Amino acid sequence: MTTLKLTQIGNSLGLILPREVLARLKLQKGDTLFVTDAANGVLLTPYDPDLDQQLEIGREFMHEYRDTFHQVPRHLPPARQVSWRWLDRRALELLHDESLAEHGGASGLRDEGLLDSALARPLNLVLYGQPDVADLAAAYGFGLARNHPFVDGNQRVAFLAVGLFLALNGWRLVASQADATLTALAVASGQIDEATFARWLRAHSAPRRP
Repeated sequence: MTTLKLTQIGNSLGLILPREVLARLKLQKGDTLFVTDAANGVLLTPYDPDLDQQLEIGREFMHEYRDTFHQVPRHLPPARQVSWRWLDRRALELLHDESLAEHGGASGLRDEGLLDSALARPLNLVLYGQPDVADLAAAYGFGLARNHPFVDGNQRVAFLAVGLFLALNGWRLVASQADATLTALAVASGQIDEATFARWLRAHSAPRRP
């Protein structure tokens, strides 16, 4: 993932976009953006922290304007250049389905926007800070547990997401089933906040063995 700062309209450092594209995407000077690879092609996603909204532009649009996008990664802080492996929404939905099949519960998505918001939380952390793997895993877990995007099974899928993100990035959870369950309940009920959850994950995670 590459983060970019829109510093100027036209020929500039950072991200270069023509005026018609800026108008179409509702962007303006000073907006922070990130470019990432997704399953359906490259997406450009401007993030509005006040509205907590993101706009995704698919591969067809990017292809149409392929000659107008210019990246200058050398201007990025080193911490922003860490290559994280993010959770895929479809993979998470499959995990949720498997969890329901094993443990029971009503199927279905309660609110698509809340699911997208939960999946965007760790990406936003990278944009505005220097998080470690525990911070990002906690963001996934906290967002899914608190947003309740699914009809049922939100607590279980939240912890599954935490474990999957850790595994994708070379880490594993080292906690007893009882401890993990109590922590998941505390996150879901609001007894512990996201930062506390991240500290717990930091203390209960270890590098995966080759």
